[in-house]
Amino acid sequence: MLIITMDRLTAAQQQLTRSLLTYEDEFFSLLYYDVDGFAEKAAPRVFQHGRSISLYGVRGIGKTTAAQGILAAGLRLPSDSSYLPVAVSVKGSRSVSSLQELEERFYQSTLQALLSVATLRERFERVKNMARTYVPWVAKKAVDAASLVFPPAFLASDAVKEGIEKLLDRAGLRQPEKLILTKEVDKRFSIDLLLNGLSDKGVEPVFTIDELDKVPRDDLLSEFFDGNQEWFQGKRSVISLSHSFGEAIKDSLVTSVARFSSVEQYKGITSLKELKELLRPRLVLGLSQVAKDEPEAETVASELFSEEALKTILDLNVPNTHLMLESAYAGLERAKKERTERVLTRHIEPEMTEERHRVPTGLERSILDELSRVGSLTPSDLSERLGKKPSSIVRALSSMLKRGWVGRVGERKRAYYHITQKGEAARRSLTRDRVNDI
Repeated sequence: MLIITMDRLTAAQQQLTRSLLTYEDEFFSLLYYDVDGFAEKAAPRVFQHGRSISLYGVRGIGKTTAAQGILAAGLRLPSDSSYLPVAVSVKGSRSVSSLQELEERFYQSTLQALLSVATLRERFERVKNMARTYVPWVAKKAVDAASLVFPPAFLASDAVKEGIEKLLDRAGLRQPEKLILTKEVDKRFSIDLLLNGLSDKGVEPVFTIDELDKVPRDDLLSEFFDGNQEWFQGKRSVISLSHSFGEAIKDSLVTSVARFSSVEQYKGITSLKELKELLRPRLVLGLSQVAKDEPEAETVASELFSEEALKTILDLNVPNTHLMLESAYAGLERAKKERTERVLTRHIEPEMTEERHRVPTGLERSILDELSRVGSLTPSDLSERLGKKPSSIVRALSSMLKRGWVGRVGERKRAYYHITQKGEAARRSLTRDRVNDI
């Protein structure tokens, strides 16, 4: 019985922290949980009504996955049009320091994304082959789901291939990768040529744009949207916008984006019911390796975590979906070490206990409170607000940065600090301690 229990706990961990960054993942349709039907509601607006949506929320909440969920839902909609999903991930956005550099990174990444969709048929075969390595009832579900999502984009993908061949002839190149690497090719002009060719064939591209919000300065991102408004105007897109915990998204950024897109808050997982729905398919997929059939996997999955353990995971990590999954994984690991059959509250609480053992000083506690209330601040700002010496503030921030309680954007005098999810959890834990002490 013990061996069986250990096998189940280990199997349950296998898919728990899997990232779902693209609808092309072979198990996206099985593992993706659409919070409050967000993607299903947004897909018709983007695909059928030609709208753009910008999602904003704290980092780790699941905006990237939700954007991919909109693509998956939109491709399943009945339509006479040919839609082409284009997933743009703006590489290196964290390190940009000028508008020109940001524009170069964006258009290079967008061209790269367009080139990649030309291989959609090949990727579909890869997805099917990978799914078939699992047990039959999992493989069938995965292949059936992929067969609903991929084929609607095949014709659009073929149209991209034709456009790429024309671009290569025009530039005197043989390999598509050279279009990205060579400086002689104007990336934005090449993108526009491809899109015009698609439009002539009745193909409607739908963009998801991620990593653009990692730009270290909000004013630079606002300038980018202002200066490139013409390019975004009229396109179907889902844009991810993040902000630090405790800090609202900047009004100037909202104003820039709102000229071509609706700006909507994504709240993520906030209830116990939603957390259960997030975990269940991941646990079931992992358990499929040791369960005799799907009903057994479902039953075991429903019994692996006690209700109180799930409540603790939610309380510690809301609304960060990534941390919830990591916390559940760690709980299973501790349950294995104790040789128990399920995850109990004490298997989750050590994460809270570890923070309590790292007792913050009074100054660190004040800094956490101030960052949670205001948002991003420089050491000078904190020194002035708290009436403390700048050197004391810098030392405290350095210690808190190592503990993961705060994050930093920029360097030296231009460094801005913000409270992290871990810092918020420590702060909430400290607040509970204060109440218990009264």
